[in-house]
Amino acid sequence: MLLAPAALLAGCATEVYQPGKTSSQVQADIAACRDEARKDSIDPITERIFIDQCLKRKGYKFRDQAPI
Repeated sequence: MLLAPAALLAGCATEVYQPGKTSSQVQADIAACRDEARKDSIDPITERIFIDQCLKRKGYKFRDQAPI
């Protein structure tokens, strides 16, 4: 299973994953969601929420990781 960091929040990393996706595919989906969010010129917090919802619609799951 490939994992890609999606965000850093309160010292914990959030990883987004979807079984069967390559790292390149995950990064491309994250970039596409980020670009879509930026078209709406929203604030950073709303942008993060929008990106997370976009990735969930694409079938991704999220997992919090404790700081190292």
